[in-house]
Amino acid sequence: MDPNPPSPFNPRLPGQPPPSGGKSRTRPLLIGCGAAFVLLGIAAVILMAKLPELADWVFERLEQQVMAKLPPDVTPEERQRLDVAFDAAAQAIGENKADPNKAQELNTVLMQLGQPSHQLTREDVIKLLTMLEEVAGKKPGD
Repeated sequence: MDPNPPSPFNPRLPGQPPPSGGKSRTRPLLIGCGAAFVLLGIAAVILMAKLPELADWVFERLEQQVMAKLPPDVTPEERQRLDVAFDAAAQAIGENKADPNKAQELNTVLMQLGQPSHQLTREDVIKLLTMLEEVAGKKPGD
């Protein structure tokens, strides 16, 4: 019995010696990994360059969803304040000026409020306004 049976991924004929490994067998793997690493680096640079635009786009979509679900007891002043707060938070995050912990808290609240079955209340809107303004680096009500 052959002590080195053929691999199903690299079959060889009986009696044929196993292929000898060498630098030439690993070179394509190294080149491929290097190319993938370079592409990931380029993607990271592009993402960082486009972060303000990406943040604006994401916050516009979030604002549209929130505005569509606002309860009727939200005043026009609060609606305007909410619009300004979304813009300021998007700018702070896009310029990497936002506190990461506050941004994470905002993300958690947005995920909770964004549930399709969740009906926004006036208290939810006030909480969201406060968090958006904190992420933007403003004192609530400024």
